[in-house]
Amino acid sequence: MRLLENYVARAEQLLNPVDWIPYVSSLGGMARVIAGAVQIAASIIFAYLKVAYNLVNRRRVVDALKEASVYAMHGAANIVRGALAIHPGWNLLLAVHDWKLGRLNYPEETVKPGVYPLATAYKLAQY
Repeated sequence: MRLLENYVARAEQLLNPVDWIPYVSSLGGMARVIAGAVQIAASIIFAYLKVAYNLVNRRRVVDALKEASVYAMHGAANIVRGALAIHPGWNLLLAVHDWKLGRLNYPEETVKPGVYPLATAYKLAQY
């Protein structure tokens, strides 16, 4: 999964600068909305297969659903980002998000240096 997550993350990050340019961002926004819908559909298929596997092997089904929900939520976030990118003016909020907030990363994604991982920030906490 790590290889796939890093590949998808790189593709998303390549679209980020396109999202900052008014009117041009509409193209990237449409691509991101479609990609988000595909992510959600893939997470549903993944959940079905993982739940079936866990039932056969007598493992916890909840773990499979949690893992699939991460990808579904990331797909929903891509749809929201794509919707913002489509509208000129609103797309500038995405530049602020990328520069100041960080990245909603995948669980096993290798985050670039200097980028704050929003989804796995709890792993950075020292007890």
